[in-house]
Amino acid sequence: MSATDRPAIPDAILKGRTIAIARGLDPERLVRIGEGLAAGGIGALEVTLNSPGALGAIEALASRFAGTELLIGAGTVLDLEGARAAVAAGARFIVMPHTDPEVIEYGA
Repeated sequence: MSATDRPAIPDAILKGRTIAIARGLDPERLVRIGEGLAAGGIGALEVTLNSPGALGAIEALASRFAGTELLIGAGTVLDLEGARAAVAAGARFIVMPHTDPEVIEYGA
């Protein structure tokens, strides 16, 4: 895949140029945190998959912020299985700490 073929970076990330990262936070508090971030003009929130209850938190956040300015994504995505699970939970973007061709191809 060439650079011209890759998906565009979402406007929520480009516009604010900031992605808030939720690592190890209580999943029960993340919706309220998301509301605060959105109110403060942050356009993207990444929940790291190595956090307790990450997929459930992504699902709750994706449901709450569907159709709003806050884009929900998944970070610390280590493999294709994690990427698929995150997208199934509602993640709209994924972040990897390494380069995995299978995950890149899946995201294209």
